[in-house]
Amino acid sequence: MTVDCKSSRRKRPTKVTLNAELLLEAKRLGINVSAACERGLAERVHRLRKALGK
Repeated sequence: MTVDCKSSRRKRPTKVTLNAELLLEAKRLGINVSAACERGLAERVHRLRKALGK
């Protein structure tokens, strides 16, 4: 199963804890924090699955 963060699959609210300064700077730069987190998580899942041979 591949993870596609651009898919139209149902999304679910989640609470995460982020570095306050990093979050503030991301918002100043206009970064969509939810999208960035989702993209990063999808990449991490992909790498780990690949490493595990799944």
